[in-house]
Amino acid sequence: MPRFTIKEIEEVSGNRVRIYKLFRDDHCEFDEFCMEIRKEGNLEAQFAVIQNRLEDVANMRLLPVSKFRDITPSKSRIKEY
Repeated sequence: MPRFTIKEIEEVSGNRVRIYKLFRDDHCEFDEFCMEIRKEGNLEAQFAVIQNRLEDVANMRLLPVSKFRDITPSKSRIKEY
């Protein structure tokens, strides 16, 4: 059975909300994605935009619905975006 854990994303500095990455059996897709972007180098600017938007969310700044949408199931207590 897979084992899931979470760890705070260190690259995102927010003082109101913490942003986490998900690990499945000690493997993180987010870390793999980050390494691939840095290795290829051609999407570095877009990756910086993603990190800036995550920081905006962590600092409770509003983003347009087209950039950040609530997809939480109706009866869930945990927010998903």
